[in-house]
Amino acid sequence: MSIADIERARPDRLRCRQLRMRAVVVNESGCRDATEVLLERAYRRWSGRPDCDHFPPVQRWRAVEPGYLDGAELLPGSLICAAAAGHRPRIRDLSLGVQAALVLHSGCPALVEETALPGSGRAVLASGPRLGLLVSVYGLPEDDMTLAESVLAGYVGLGALEVVERFSRWLPDNALRPTVSVPARAVGTDPRAVA
Repeated sequence: MSIADIERARPDRLRCRQLRMRAVVVNESGCRDATEVLLERAYRRWSGRPDCDHFPPVQRWRAVEPGYLDGAELLPGSLICAAAAGHRPRIRDLSLGVQAALVLHSGCPALVEETALPGSGRAVLASGPRLGLLVSVYGLPEDDMTLAESVLAGYVGLGALEVVERFSRWLPDNALRPTVSVPARAVGTDPRAVA
């Protein structure tokens, strides 16, 4: 039985998977170049699309309670709709560029932050200043986590990143709840308030 089959058997439970990777930037120039290419392709894909609000991942993540992923749940909708409206922000920070590339291509929320790396050892953790990235990608069962992983594998295949740690887990089931619109909360019709 696949994960999708399990989810169909329990439709009342909304589950979110977190993929977390620690990577070393082994070729910063190559990583920046790959990020620029990925972002350009994503902008071309979404530019001028009036239907971005109907993209299934955008709809799914808008149904997740705000704040559940500390704001990351808003990224698919905000980045994809901004790209559709023609906004191409200059992203100078490598971690934010990788994050935007992941979200725009997969539709999955992602957080990418710079991280400290040990200063000694062999192989990719050799001594010397190196930039590390901590990547977190989130996906509901219907999301294309494989596509997000493929984007990261592309960086690795180009020799731009080296993954040194990877794990995946399901976030607690009870954390995701359907949202209620702000007007409903304002007029006191929030169904969660009725006990």
